[in-house]
Amino acid sequence: MQQNVSKRPYNHCRYAGNNGDVWKHVLLIEVLRHLAPLRHKAFHYVETHAGPGYSRLGENGDWKRGIGRFMNGTAKLIDHPYFALALPAMIENFLYKGSWVLAAEFLRNIGHMNFNLSVHEINADTLKMAGSAIRKGQLSTWVRLEPKSGYDALHRMEQADFVLIDPPYRSSDGSADDWDKVMNAVTKAKTLGGRWMVWYPIFRREEPDTLINMSGGTSFELTWAQDAPGWVMKGCGMLADGETAELLKYQPGMLKNLAEALGGEMAIRSATTEAKSPEHVSAAHHRAGGNLGDAEFLSKPVHLPQ
Repeated sequence: MQQNVSKRPYNHCRYAGNNGDVWKHVLLIEVLRHLAPLRHKAFHYVETHAGPGYSRLGENGDWKRGIGRFMNGTAKLIDHPYFALALPAMIENFLYKGSWVLAAEFLRNIGHMNFNLSVHEINADTLKMAGSAIRKGQLSTWVRLEPKSGYDALHRMEQADFVLIDPPYRSSDGSADDWDKVMNAVTKAKTLGGRWMVWYPIFRREEPDTLINMSGGTSFELTWAQDAPGWVMKGCGMLADGETAELLKYQPGMLKNLAEALGGEMAIRSATTEAKSPEHVSAAHHRAGGNLGDAEFLSKPVHLPQ
């Protein structure tokens, strides 16, 4: 009898850097890449679940199916800004950076003049690690670590330009999940009037479909085990508001190549449509203007092992 994997205790270091993390983080940086030309405007980034900031990876972790596929420098998309941010720490110290560290470093590297991050965490041990990550990355000028629930913070927040809702979907003891809380958080994020994205795992279709339908947004899903039985994790998705989703729809080729490099397939889902492959995305979607060239972004080149 298969164990219900979605109810196992959550161990961040075991899963950090896996194919779902790479999918999430490339899409996150791609969205910020489009928003970055507005870098003289104040930009407030909010993340509901900070995590430790850096995760030290073990020899047998799930990272081998994710970031590990790119460490020899031969995979497609290796020139994407995400890899310039993620790979050096992997190669040098076997550390994988979390969402808010990647976001802060990206905005800093492109010279954004006025941005700040509010990141939330309630676990005492994780708070200590996140504080250490801020010091390690010299990010204290831009990052404010809030020792409180990100769900509660959204209900008290008056303004946010971008919100990432990224819970573990189960507690450290495996006793609770986050689907109802995520749906409430999406409702609040919509009222803030800014951009928002939600990462979610796919164990069954019921929970993601309910979330997509109530949100009115569009999701970009990566699946790598569609036919797996029971409660095996079959993929993940990044759900976005309409305007943010349009930024990603300009990149069907990039999304397809990334999915293939991660050993899966991608599909685009919305509340009113069935899943679509990249080939069904209109060819009229071309990359938005104001793109940042790699030369402008890469303050330090990435040196990959031979």
